[in-house]
Amino acid sequence: MPDRLPDVNLLPKYERQSAGAFYLFLAIIILTLLAYGFIGVYYFTTKSKLTNAEATYTELSEKADGLRAQVDELETGGTGLAQAVTFAENYNIPTSILIEELNEYLPERGYLSEYSYSNQVAEVTTHFEALDVVAGYTTDLLTSDYIRDTKVDNIETFLLKEEENATTVDFSTIPRYESKFTLQINKQNLKGASREDE
Repeated sequence: MPDRLPDVNLLPKYERQSAGAFYLFLAIIILTLLAYGFIGVYYFTTKSKLTNAEATYTELSEKADGLRAQVDELETGGTGLAQAVTFAENYNIPTSILIEELNEYLPERGYLSEYSYSNQVAEVTTHFEALDVVAGYTTDLLTSDYIRDTKVDNIETFLLKEEENATTVDFSTIPRYESKFTLQINKQNLKGASREDE
């Protein structure tokens, strides 16, 4: 009998790996997961910042467009002002002709004391010696080509200054009447009259 049998091992040699390699592998996995997490957080924060930046850009762009429009308007304002002046000069209403017409209809002792004109409406204050003269003057005004409508706003009596200061009452003094009228002016006829006079 042989002393000893030879030691034959047909299995490959198995070496135990050290724990260091396992920890290194685990560290790489953890670092990879952390990198993915960081990239995800960075992506979403950058996306929200980009959305805010786009909203701000849109708002600023709209403001810039508005300011450009204002600048363009101001730059062309000189031309617009010139057009407005030309328009006003072409549509100037000759109120002196109207005043002459109002004076023509006044009775012998009637006076035109105040006159104002704005936006095709004239306000006139006149002085008369009798109430029936006020009615006649109103009727005459309605026959004018330059006046579309006449309205008597009010009629008041008044005394002259020397009569107001008198210490005795004189019953022979006849009070005078101050009448205020509102007149609707016929602008086209008035403009036509001014062209004929030129």
